[in-house]
Amino acid sequence: MLISLIHHARPGRGPLLASVAAGVGVSACYVAQSLLLTLAVARGLREDLTGAVWACCGALALVAVRALLIWAREVAAARAAERVKTDLRLRLYRHLLTLGPAHVTRQRTGAVLTTLQDSVEALDRFVSIFLPQVLVSVLGGLGIVAVLALIDPPVALLVAVTAVLAAAVPRLLRHRMRQMLMDFMRGWRGLSADYLDAVQGPPALKAVGADGHFGTRLSRSAWDFYRSSLRFTQIGTISAGFVGFFAALGTAAAVGLAAWQYASGDLSVTAVFAVLLLSREAFRPVTELMAAFHAGQAALPADEAIRELLAAKPVVPDTGTTPPARTGAPPRVTFDDVTYTYPGQGQPAVDRVTITLEASTTTAVVGPSGAGKSTLARLLLRFADPDPGNGRISADGVDLRHMSLADWHTRIAVVSQEVFLFHGTVHDNIAFGRADAGPQDIEKAARAAHAHDFITALPDGYDTVIGERGLRLSGGQRQRLAIARALLADAPLLILDEATSSVDIAAERAVVDALDRLREGRTVLVIAHRLSTVADADHLVVLTDGRVAEAAPPDQLLAQGGAYARLVARQREGATR
Repeated sequence: MLISLIHHARPGRGPLLASVAAGVGVSACYVAQSLLLTLAVARGLREDLTGAVWACCGALALVAVRALLIWAREVAAARAAERVKTDLRLRLYRHLLTLGPAHVTRQRTGAVLTTLQDSVEALDRFVSIFLPQVLVSVLGGLGIVAVLALIDPPVALLVAVTAVLAAAVPRLLRHRMRQMLMDFMRGWRGLSADYLDAVQGPPALKAVGADGHFGTRLSRSAWDFYRSSLRFTQIGTISAGFVGFFAALGTAAAVGLAAWQYASGDLSVTAVFAVLLLSREAFRPVTELMAAFHAGQAALPADEAIRELLAAKPVVPDTGTTPPARTGAPPRVTFDDVTYTYPGQGQPAVDRVTITLEASTTTAVVGPSGAGKSTLARLLLRFADPDPGNGRISADGVDLRHMSLADWHTRIAVVSQEVFLFHGTVHDNIAFGRADAGPQDIEKAARAAHAHDFITALPDGYDTVIGERGLRLSGGQRQRLAIARALLADAPLLILDEATSSVDIAAERAVVDALDRLREGRTVLVIAHRLSTVADADHLVVLTDGRVAEAAPPDQLLAQGGAYARLVARQREGATR
């Protein structure tokens, strides 16, 4: 695990080395100060006041040098930590995109956010404090012991043994601390996920009167997290106490041994003074390492969550290299004997489905809830692939699995019942369809989507901030912005997944008109609940229990009196009640 953390720290190795160099310089300043103060005492005992004053001035000058080195050490360490965190955030984000929507749907959103935010932040102290301090403590400690050895070898040996014992205490407790840290981070991820639910779910909780029950559960999670953090704090305090004990014991023993040698005539009084100062400094790297050790330990459970996310494999492997057959032209898409089963489900969501979406035509898929309509859209988007050995989906004869996901997704635009708008301006949300679009392109797409009039009526027009998920807009307005975004993307393949199901009757006409413009010159797959919206489709497929029940133009199916005719009759009957 430590190797993994060091690997994460590689982008910051330059500033890290600078931080270590500055830290070693700080330790050297402490040693030099001790030696200069010893020299001042020695000159004072010899009544050389000028020499004593110059030695004290040198010690004071080193205080300024030390302050400068401490500043340089902290700045370099902070720069290293920020580089590491920035690099890791980008790696995690890119990998999350590679994993695709299927991965996110299997995880709690709050837990994923905690990994992306808090786990990355937990590496800050590991990189900026623990890593440089390990090297500084080793190099600085060895340097101080070496200087002590020149003055009094027995004292140097005693200090070295005691320092090693002090440094070993955290190692003895590391397994217990690691387990408690794992519990701490698991509790934090769970609590973060619960709080995200609490922020996003009040309308649903209020509607069913479950807000009190959810609050009780949240309180229980918070108290569990409190207990796990308290246990970790307690064992950390015990560890710090032992280190402090050994540091004090070592300093006292070193001074005692030096005093005994002075009484025996084997050591001068200035040497005893030097031992007093240097033995205290010898334990400074150990106590600083102890503080840094806790910072390093906190990164271990964070690293586990990061490695778990980075190790996750995408449900759909992106290994294709074949470019689309006719880039920019409406494709002919074929579902050939396709079967797909959701993980953990025994029954296929779609079973041996064969459908052809002819180029530049509209194919509608209808059927009761759970028939597999939206699954076809997921498969076409390659959020999932057909079960191995159970059919294929191709565009102009090229298996989608042979194309790269990026190439394929540039050819598709989607308008679904759940429109996702980002916190930002109207202009920015439409421009997600094409980042290089100018204001005139944005307005043209908005006019074609029947959105320009309501946009200009907003307080700041196209510069109006619409809030998270576009909640400041009505359902019809959000839908028309999504259509404008799709128009701007100008993709040759269009998926309309229940695009009017969440729109009220008053707004439906404007949305349907905008959709009609969007469909022109494209290959279109329409997933529909309202059968009135598919009457003008070129081809209609009825799914039942994941299988194709019938397929033909809508008028022909209606005349046959089969499954489609029964669905229409049932919907009309429901509308008259």
